[in-house]
Amino acid sequence: MLCSVFGLDRIRPNHCLMRRINCRNERVPISNYNGLQNVTGSCPAAWKRSPVQFEPSIVHASTDNFRTARFSKPRISMKSILFFVVLFAAGVGAVSAIQCHQCFYSNLFPESDSFCDIAFDGKAADAAASVVQCNGLCVKNYGEVGGLSGVQRRCENIAMSECINGCETYEGATGCMFCCDTDLCNGASSMTFNLMVSAVAMLVLAWIWPL
Repeated sequence: MLCSVFGLDRIRPNHCLMRRINCRNERVPISNYNGLQNVTGSCPAAWKRSPVQFEPSIVHASTDNFRTARFSKPRISMKSILFFVVLFAAGVGAVSAIQCHQCFYSNLFPESDSFCDIAFDGKAADAAASVVQCNGLCVKNYGEVGGLSGVQRRCENIAMSECINGCETYEGATGCMFCCDTDLCNGASSMTFNLMVSAVAMLVLAWIWPL
């Protein structure tokens, strides 16, 4: 390469590059380049025979690609849309006020709310009076030891991650805790529906990000 021989690539590399492009198109002869008075004439044969590395079309193509990448609209996939829909739906229940049953029943206290037993009686006269507004989660607790048992339904200001959503047994005593975030879901039948909604959400997220 004559640029390297005369040191032009170190002195003025951009000019040397442009001279080579023009020379390949045989438009501009080399004369008086960078103070070298003896470098005159038309394009050197070595420049014509060398492989094309810097054609103007390549420069234009790169510029066009840059403009397309910079100004084209972003492409949003259906999986991204579904992810945000599921995420938004999961967050609505956490920030919105919901209705929960708040009552207590135990066979140790016959005067307690009998409709609030394990088989919740939503048609009982006192069931409507047990409904309260809740800014947290609806919770159902159940405990049993020996022949004694008790059920409590209430509103609890906790996160879903703090809920056991299951039962534990220790030295003959069993305790259960279930949480949900939809209206009156701490009635026995409604909690099953809420678990189905959670299962569908998990399947959607698993499809978006497969393991």
